[in-house]
Amino acid sequence: MLLPGLKENCSMRNLANACSCSIALICVLSFGARAQEMTGKGEWHSLSGDAIRGKWTTNLTNNDGAISGTIELSGSNVFASAPVSGKLDGSNIVLGFVIGDGDDAEFTGLVTEGAVAGEWSCSSLGDQGVWTGRLGSR
Repeated sequence: MLLPGLKENCSMRNLANACSCSIALICVLSFGARAQEMTGKGEWHSLSGDAIRGKWTTNLTNNDGAISGTIELSGSNVFASAPVSGKLDGSNIVLGFVIGDGDDAEFTGLVTEGAVAGEWSCSSLGDQGVWTGRLGSR
């Protein structure tokens, strides 16, 4: 018995190949790209003074370049823990967060083979500095 629309001169091999290709395509379309869980840690310091420094840790989800998660900062009298969002575009990363009375911070940098380094700024406090560390998959 032939399936509707199948010509008599089609071989079973061609039908099997067409079916396996269709199934593979359906699986790719159905499941899509999986979000990548990431974790990181390192150090930060202010350019305002050597005494203003601390450590950072983060747990992130990278969903096709859109990043969200949490960041924790030690050594800061303004920031402790906050939700963070941003983007990862190739090796360029941007993370931003807001806490309290609208104090905001933005971390920008480059991720190269798991190492991350860049600059941070807090425009509401007029402060800025650098951050370094490791960032990778969980």
